[in-house]
Amino acid sequence: MARVPGELKNGIVCDFLLAWNTIANGVTAQTAKTREKDWQHWSGYCHNFRLDLFLQRQTACEKAVILTGFAARVRTGAYGNGNQVNVQTVANALSVISKTNQLVGKQSPVLEKEGEYILPLKRMVERFKRIDPPAIPQMAVPKEVPEAAQKVAYLSSDARLHAAGDLTVIAFYFLLCSGEFTKPRRVTRNRKIVRATRTIQFRVCDVGFWKDNTILSCRSPLEILCSADSATMKITNQKNGRTRQTLHHKSTGPQGAIEALACRVHYILSNGGTD
Repeated sequence: MARVPGELKNGIVCDFLLAWNTIANGVTAQTAKTREKDWQHWSGYCHNFRLDLFLQRQTACEKAVILTGFAARVRTGAYGNGNQVNVQTVANALSVISKTNQLVGKQSPVLEKEGEYILPLKRMVERFKRIDPPAIPQMAVPKEVPEAAQKVAYLSSDARLHAAGDLTVIAFYFLLCSGEFTKPRRVTRNRKIVRATRTIQFRVCDVGFWKDNTILSCRSPLEILCSADSATMKITNQKNGRTRQTLHHKSTGPQGAIEALACRVHYILSNGGTD
């Protein structure tokens, strides 16, 4: 900043603050919180040896010794509940060291080249992979499950159960891959309340019903909405970071995805709700 004329300093400072604030918000608050925790663990480990956190003054041998020691410490669960963690947790902790070095313009001590660990770490991680238990594939939920839940819900006269049944079907057909099913959480980050998740809740105006390639008004009678042959949901943001995507689904028949969506939209607008 010493090179910048006095009358320009405020503007330049604002540029830098905006840039780094945007960089900090480039990941979800939960991801940032996890990275901060891993970096604190690394900082504490380096402090034991009175070392520079970026290992800029250490030889290649010293870097390998410190990094493998830290990886072993993470593996034991010393930074968790004391139980051995899987290889992915170790890899995530090492990634934090690497990414933080890159963010401040320094060479990552973790990587030999992009995407490849230095040899001692590479062999260590490979060994962890071999001795970790294999992942157990989870059986996918068949469509009959949400459809049965909806049918059971409508055996009751409780409007809340009807909503739960409809939303179960909507979640299964429209949101299984792209959205999050829980209420968006908020966390404190840098003394500010921020969203912990990316997904933004749907609104009625984000829903569209179609019949014979013609859009139907969301304020149409329920019978008209249920006759739609397809529906779209415009999602503002997703958990994978994609924005302004459109989710489209064709009718799955009576009491299916389109009818469930029509029932929710009609119920909201018929009971004082807005777009």
